[in-house]
Amino acid sequence: MTAMLDGRNTLSVQANERAPMEEDSYQQDIHDHHLHRAGMTQEELDEALEQLACKTFHQERPGSLPFLELLEELRALHLSKSQDYGSESDPLANIRQGAEFVGIEPWRGCMVRVADKVQRLRTFCRNGRLVHEGVRDTLLDLAAYSLLAVVLFDEGRDA
Repeated sequence: MTAMLDGRNTLSVQANERAPMEEDSYQQDIHDHHLHRAGMTQEELDEALEQLACKTFHQERPGSLPFLELLEELRALHLSKSQDYGSESDPLANIRQGAEFVGIEPWRGCMVRVADKVQRLRTFCRNGRLVHEGVRDTLLDLAAYSLLAVVLFDEGRDA
């Protein structure tokens, strides 16, 4: 999956490379997981989303469009990298296995990667240059690892 900005700075996302049925099943599993965590039925969720949509539509100050576009870019990045680093049954397999290898909780493994990204940014601030990955990519990775750490931290609390 790739995300692009078109000529109007509008984010467009190309379809994921997963087979449509596999993607639908995966998305349904995610949906069911969140319904279970929220303790809601589908009907209750639909009602809550409708209320949220009405509130969002009538807000005096909408959210930042560039921020929301970055969230979509992070979503596309996560789906793409999950295919490279995850497994069929666990999109976060690489993080879990790396943490297991050194005997720490998976969310702490994300924090090690966060520290690496912060160090890269410190190097840029000192030298004004990076050899491999640019500042923007590093910041996106930093945001993604932070969110992954929250997901894994919450999983550990739910266990």
